[in-house]
Amino acid sequence: MHRTPDQIETEMLVLRAQAGERAALDPLFRMWNARLTRHAARLVGSDLAPDAVQNAWVGIVRNIGSLADPARFGPWAYRMVSNKAADQVRRAQRDRRLTRRVGEISPAAADPVNRSDASDDPEMAALRRAIRDLPDTHRTVLTLHYVDGLSTHEIGRALDLPPGTVKSRLFNARRMVRERTEARDEQP
Repeated sequence: MHRTPDQIETEMLVLRAQAGERAALDPLFRMWNARLTRHAARLVGSDLAPDAVQNAWVGIVRNIGSLADPARFGPWAYRMVSNKAADQVRRAQRDRRLTRRVGEISPAAADPVNRSDASDDPEMAALRRAIRDLPDTHRTVLTLHYVDGLSTHEIGRALDLPPGTVKSRLFNARRMVRERTEARDEQP
C-alpha cells in the first residue's frame, strides 16, 4: 500500500497524541481542519459547518486514544464530522419547528455547494450545476472521493456505509452528472 507523506505525518501525529503529547494536536488540527470544514459545509452549509467541525474536534481530542489504527484517522475524523453535522441538522430542524410555532419563518439553509458560476467557463458552470443538483447522498460521496481523495472503503467508514453502497452511489452520481451535462450540451 502506497502512503503519501501527509498520511505518514498524520499517523505519526496521532501516535504522539495517543501517547499523551498534547503538542501533536495542533499540527494535526492544521493538517485536517480545512478538509473537515469542507466536508461539513457540503453536509450542512457554510453557516452550520464551523459548529459541527468544532464539536467534532472536541470528540476527536477526547477519543483519539480509542482509535485502534492511526492510519484510519481520516475516515474516523470524517465520520465524527458527519455525526456532528447530523446533530446540527437535527438541532436546526428542531429550531425551525419552534420558530414556526411562534409564527416566524426561518431562512432556508445555505446550499453547501453554492458557488458563483459567473467567472467559470460554460462547461465548468454546467458541471457545478450538475453536481449541485445531485441528491445530498450522492453529492457527498462524489466530493469525498474526487475532492478529498478518499477511497470507497474510507468513505464507507466515514459515512457508516457498506463499500458496495459507496460504489453504487459513486457510479450513479457519475452517471447523473454525465447525463445532466450532456443534456445541457444538446440544448441550443
